[in-house]
Amino acid sequence: MQAKKKLMALAAIIFALSTVLCAAVAWREFAVSERIATYIENRHAAKAPGIAANTPKEEWPSWVAEYVARQIAAAEAAHAETQAIQPPEILPQYAALYAENSDLVGWLKLDGTKIDYPVLQNKQDPEYYLHRGFDKNYLYAGALFLDAKNDILLPSANFLIYGHNMKNGSYFGQLPKYLDRAFFDQQPIFQFDTIYETGDYEVIAVVLTKIYNQDEDAFKYYKWALIDNEADFNYYVENMKALSVYDTGKSAVWGEQLITLSTCYYQTENGRCVVVGRKID
Repeated sequence: MQAKKKLMALAAIIFALSTVLCAAVAWREFAVSERIATYIENRHAAKAPGIAANTPKEEWPSWVAEYVARQIAAAEAAHAETQAIQPPEILPQYAALYAENSDLVGWLKLDGTKIDYPVLQNKQDPEYYLHRGFDKNYLYAGALFLDAKNDILLPSANFLIYGHNMKNGSYFGQLPKYLDRAFFDQQPIFQFDTIYETGDYEVIAVVLTKIYNQDEDAFKYYKWALIDNEADFNYYVENMKALSVYDTGKSAVWGEQLITLSTCYYQTENGRCVVVGRKID
């Protein structure tokens, strides 16, 4: 009986201490939050002429000041990033088309071929334009479309564009003309404009490859739509150059924009013909 009473007393003491501790922590967090809120308000108020902050930061414990500084820096960085990615004005030649379909992201033109088409993108449904035309109605030939991982407003060193290899030569039906070295020699430059800026690209590699099984150990170009660091950029360029059907004598360095054009090709099951270019203007 005595042992039971001792245990009950001990439990009561532990409960009381826990309650006090929780209350102290809660009050401390509340006090910190209040002081942080006051500081932020005063910080903004201090920017107005004739108004001074009434809570000197120097009086705060260092860990509170550091916390506030981190929060303010994060908020200002987020604001700066939001401002930085505000879309510029759409080029006049694409404004009317964009008004018809806001999925428009650019225009691709390859001289010496029939390739002279808008490029679309639907991030919610990556294959939306596989069998839909510009008007979003069913079209077996589909449209040229940008990989959903790409964003023409955010840094990415590789735009990946897909299109059908049509027997009548439409869409990417004439992309395989680049397999002929003589054609490359005649047409080494092509144009890809985003809706915000024009661009000329120089072909650096022409590749015959395929879509591999997930467990196959092979270089899968279609996994590299998003490249955001120098090591990955170099790895991608080195592999595509190594797979090229001929040496173009051209390459690319980190900081240059790449574009990869991909279409079906029937040299093997799930074959692909791929042309890689680097932006030169």
